[in-house]
Amino acid sequence: MAFSWSVDDERRRVRSRFDGTLTAEVVFRYHAEVLRNPDLTAFDELADCTGLRHIDVGVVEMRTLADDAARALGGRGATRAAFLVRGALAFGMARMYQAYCGLAGDPREIRAFQDSAAAEAWLDRIDGSD
Repeated sequence: MAFSWSVDDERRRVRSRFDGTLTAEVVFRYHAEVLRNPDLTAFDELADCTGLRHIDVGVVEMRTLADDAARALGGRGATRAAFLVRGALAFGMARMYQAYCGLAGDPREIRAFQDSAAAEAWLDRIDGSD
């Protein structure tokens, strides 16, 4: 599994890309590098997961990942995270992560998308608009 990320300072956005097989270990590494990065506290996220071929994260691990994300982001202001996915399974897993993050107190507004233009448009909206 490979992932990479870059920062779009102008749009205050972290862009990440995940390819291959997604595991909890990979997501924990992402949390360590991005969510816990003090220079990125007010940045939205666009996670491109369209390159995933397999998701090897179970329900219990998903809950643990959500709890970890909420701890990593504790005390920060609200930001947005868009997950760009391909296929019904990946969309469902992204929605499950969204729900678990909400239950864990994650301050981000999280949405799953299958269209990159829609994801970008949602991230570009000003606070309070949907």
